[in-house]
Amino acid sequence: MKHRYSLMHGGLIYQVLDRLLRRKPEYLHLWLAVLLALFCLLPIAIAAAINGTLYGSSADVPLLLDFSMLGRFLLTVPLLVIAAPQCDRLMRWTIAHIPKCGLVPVGKQPAYDRLLSHIRSLRDPVWPESLLLILAFTPLLYLETTFDAMPGIDSWRSGGDAMSRFAAAWLDWVALPLFRFVSLLWLWRFALWTYLLWRLSQLHLRLDAGHPDGSGGILFLGESQFRFVVLALAGGILVSGNCMNHVMHLGESIDQQKHLVIAYVLLSVGCLLAPLLLLGRRLFGVKQKALLAFSELGHSAASDFRSRWLARHRQKSLLDSGDPSSLADYGSVYATVRSMSIFPMTRATILWFFLLAALPFLPLFVIAMPLEELLDRLVSVIA
Repeated sequence: MKHRYSLMHGGLIYQVLDRLLRRKPEYLHLWLAVLLALFCLLPIAIAAAINGTLYGSSADVPLLLDFSMLGRFLLTVPLLVIAAPQCDRLMRWTIAHIPKCGLVPVGKQPAYDRLLSHIRSLRDPVWPESLLLILAFTPLLYLETTFDAMPGIDSWRSGGDAMSRFAAAWLDWVALPLFRFVSLLWLWRFALWTYLLWRLSQLHLRLDAGHPDGSGGILFLGESQFRFVVLALAGGILVSGNCMNHVMHLGESIDQQKHLVIAYVLLSVGCLLAPLLLLGRRLFGVKQKALLAFSELGHSAASDFRSRWLARHRQKSLLDSGDPSSLADYGSVYATVRSMSIFPMTRATILWFFLLAALPFLPLFVIAMPLEELLDRLVSVIA
């Protein structure tokens, strides 16, 4: 039943692995990550070692100094594979938690169940992942070389011998399509999650403007969205590797790369956060209605409090009454409503999105700046 709430299980790849591995070994995702990385890179490394372009001066860009290649297959592919189970675990908990916490009105429960059934009908068939597999090979039809190849530079893939041709062919026909397919699987799951949020925004969830989480009771949806930050991290590794190649092998400066870096960080984080905006309209409406209702109640409470406490003729002391504490409690609730966010994510989580999207570019600045200069600047800043 746990797969009922899953976005990762189901589809062509899951069915194949489920049939091949009836008894799934422990840490399957770790083994799978290592095997995929070796499957993509090991044949290329062997071919490069045979023709002398693995490392050394035989080529301007030997394989072990091709940062784009190393980042793509040694970091990005394992990262996407290893992160999938953790992401799926939280997604399952989130989707199962929505009706349990009372967000779904009683009359809307059948609609919510139909929504989950529709999500599974998009998740389970073979055709979505078959289409993704076709898309993974599509660039071969119109791209003569990979996008991160450096024209005019003698690299491990540009030789005319048999080993260089084999390495280039393995890259273009095996490794890159596999990488694209793994990436597209993540994007497809992200699309399913976005579709789920859109449909939830139309279900008239029972949101409470006074909820302590400050987001009407659905802050957990934003925290679940954080699991997709792995896409920004993976994409950053690719862009950073490409930038490092241009700096190290083409002699470009860090200033020539900074606009690309800034644009990537802003665009990637913006795309990952955008689905939560689908809930913003509903949150805004709930907040406005609550502010009007609490404002009206506040006028009544304050007027009653004033008339009772400031009356000229009081028969007994009001110090022992509960009026002050009640008014203070009301003020606390009203402050919560007034500070309610229409974007269900904390500032700290948003900051983590930006930090993790920018993290892969740290090596770029390290290699672009000599260690002595870096230490001198750090000392000058601290001093």
